[in-house]
Amino acid sequence: MTLLRSKRRNNEELKELLLLRRTITESGCWEWTGARHTGGYGLLRAGKPEGVRLAMVGVHRIAALLWLDIPLDTSLLILHRCDNPPCFNPDHLFTGTQSDNIQDAIRKGRPHLAYLRKTQTHCKHGHEYTAQNTLHKDRNRRGCRICGRIAAKRNKKKRA
Repeated sequence: MTLLRSKRRNNEELKELLLLRRTITESGCWEWTGARHTGGYGLLRAGKPEGVRLAMVGVHRIAALLWLDIPLDTSLLILHRCDNPPCFNPDHLFTGTQSDNIQDAIRKGRPHLAYLRKTQTHCKHGHEYTAQNTLHKDRNRRGCRICGRIAAKRNKKKRA
């Protein structure tokens, strides 16, 4: 399968391009030297030849396609054993679900935002989350009743 429609590169040419645009670190990471996402992930403009519009695709996803035969349109995430976002070394990549990704982050000491919210003891305004002061919005969200009452009073004054 040709991945880049605009350049008509075959997979071997694409592998060469990726290998030319890498720096190998002491830990064996292949760090992408081209464009990067704000989170540090390497990006490359790519698309499928079946007429799918070109889009920016994570270089680690392209590497997973080229070296591990994991399709771009899989619902699985491409996770990093090395925890290095610009890395695209196929030996450092593996697939998983969003739940696997969260559990992996927690195991490695990088708690997922939802997990951090659950472990916080106070709201952003400093009110303690107690049984009486906690409003459970859904599985992963909670609110502060004190802040809710303050906001309700403020909104009531605005309407008056």
